[in-house]
Amino acid sequence: MPHLSPLNWTLIYFIIWSLILSNMISLETFNPILMKLPNKD
Repeated sequence: MPHLSPLNWTLIYFIIWSLILSNMISLETFNPILMKLPNKD
Protein backbone atom coordinates (compact mmCIF):
# COMPACT_ATOMS: atom_id res chain seq x y z
CA MET A 1 0.00 0.00 0.00
CA PRO A 2 1.60 3.29 -1.07
CA HIS A 3 2.26 5.93 1.52
CA LEU A 4 0.35 9.15 0.90
CA SER A 5 2.02 12.44 1.65
CA PRO A 6 0.14 15.16 3.59
CA LEU A 7 -0.23 17.07 0.34
CA ASN A 8 -2.04 14.13 -1.25
CA TRP A 9 -4.32 13.78 1.78
CA THR A 10 -5.13 17.49 1.59
CA LEU A 11 -5.94 17.13 -2.08
CA ILE A 12 -8.15 14.11 -1.42
CA TYR A 13 -10.02 15.93 1.36
CA PHE A 14 -10.46 18.97 -0.86
CA ILE A 15 -11.95 16.85 -3.65
CA ILE A 16 -14.30 15.06 -1.25
CA TRP A 17 -15.50 18.30 0.32
CA SER A 18 -15.96 19.94 -3.07
CA LEU A 19 -18.12 17.01 -4.16
CA ILE A 20 -20.18 17.18 -0.98
CA LEU A 21 -20.66 20.93 -1.26
CA SER A 22 -21.60 20.71 -4.92
CA ASN A 23 -24.16 18.02 -4.09
CA MET A 24 -25.65 20.17 -1.33
CA ILE A 25 -25.83 23.19 -3.60
CA SER A 26 -27.46 21.18 -6.38
CA LEU A 27 -30.00 19.77 -3.91
CA GLU A 28 -30.85 23.26 -2.68
CA THR A 29 -31.18 24.44 -6.25
CA PHE A 30 -33.40 21.63 -7.50
CA ASN A 31 -35.43 21.22 -4.31
CA PRO A 32 -37.97 23.99 -5.15
CA ILE A 33 -38.37 22.51 -8.62
CA LEU A 34 -38.97 19.04 -7.19
CA MET A 35 -41.42 20.40 -4.63
CA LYS A 36 -43.54 21.85 -7.42
CA LEU A 37 -43.82 18.46 -9.12
CA PRO A 38 -46.65 16.14 -8.06
CA ASN A 39 -45.55 13.24 -5.91
CA LYS A 40 -45.43 9.98 -7.80
CA ASP A 41 -44.82 7.00 -5.55
